[in-house]
Amino acid sequence: RRELGEADEDGFYDTVVQIRRVTKVTKGGKNLAFRAVVVVGDKDGRVGVGCAKAKEVQFAVQKAVIAGKKNAREVVLSTKARTVSHKIQHQFGGAIVMLRPAGEGTGVI
Repeated sequence: RRELGEADEDGFYDTVVQIRRVTKVTKGGKNLAFRAVVVVGDKDGRVGVGCAKAKEVQFAVQKAVIAGKKNAREVVLSTKARTVSHKIQHQFGGAIVMLRPAGEGTGVI
């Protein structure tokens, strides 16, 4: 177990963006599960987003972190501020993804 704000063994930090309760209606009733959306990054230009479902919140977050690491991409950072150099907006499927420059010293995640 690691403390809040510490990186894991791969050097990634994670932030939980959203936790939702989801249900699936079956013949026997309703099945309750949790969906977690997590953003992971190494504060040096690699970021990824993971989304996963599980019966418990803890397991959903763990699965989402693993999915985010697999989905990690390299983001070009400006050399001075160590953040994205300008605002980027792109549509991917039904979502609009936007990256904005952070304040001085914030980094990416």
